[in-house]
Amino acid sequence: MRRQPNMKEIKPSPYRKAIRFFSFCNHLTYGSTDSVIADTILMHIRNVDRITLEGIADESNISLSSVSRFFTKCGFDGIQDFKLSLSEYLNAGGKMRTRSFLKEYAGMEYSDLSRSMKERGENSLNATYMQTDIEKLQDIVRIFKREQNVMIAGDTRELACFNLFQLDLACQGISALFKNINDISGSFAGYLRNEKCALCLISVYKGWYTEEIRTLANQAKQYHHPVILFTQDEAVASDDMDLVFTYGIPGSINDGYYSLHYLADMMSAMLYLEE
Repeated sequence: MRRQPNMKEIKPSPYRKAIRFFSFCNHLTYGSTDSVIADTILMHIRNVDRITLEGIADESNISLSSVSRFFTKCGFDGIQDFKLSLSEYLNAGGKMRTRSFLKEYAGMEYSDLSRSMKERGENSLNATYMQTDIEKLQDIVRIFKREQNVMIAGDTRELACFNLFQLDLACQGISALFKNINDISGSFAGYLRNEKCALCLISVYKGWYTEEIRTLANQAKQYHHPVILFTQDEAVASDDMDLVFTYGIPGSINDGYYSLHYLADMMSAMLYLEE
């Protein structure tokens, strides 16, 4: 009988809490209590550090207890935790994106900016094409077929690149569960308890590989499940993986999304063409 490992609770960082808040809001049913609360909070995004439970409750015409529970559902310890986490994310993220765009595109005409962005996508695809290890990609598809259960973990954009591949896996009778790394929690453990399961991690930059993700990989390995990593920075976690597939251009971050669509389509074709 397989030994059950001790599952360490994975606590998200303030940054991931903030990202999870937006993901939670985007998937709410229109008109629901939580949707009304979210809309009220988002209308005060410029002054999020000044919001109060009472203010949100009054403006949304919803009880204090419901507003308080909303923050718990989003993964915060309370409204203060929410305000600190979101303020930190908005301030740091805004400054980082401003510096990035100014460094890359300051002084450019928009026509030149458009051409530059197109070339970045082409460069990522070309780099992936030139270094693609076809046999290793075939091995990954064979692992998925053998295990019959696949957990694919990445952020919202990374998972979106694999949406059609998830459907193709299902058409082949293979269960594929998406897990957003911004929603990472102990709930991952249940799926990993399947007798057969492969964990597939998707990464476009090395800063993605946090202790939370390392813990998830270790949990899978404790169950003796194969752990696969798609990454633009192989050295970042190669020791924790059974198989590492490198693509794109190291350090190029967002350009890697162009390549993920290409790799997902390649694996979909292999699903149907491989005997």
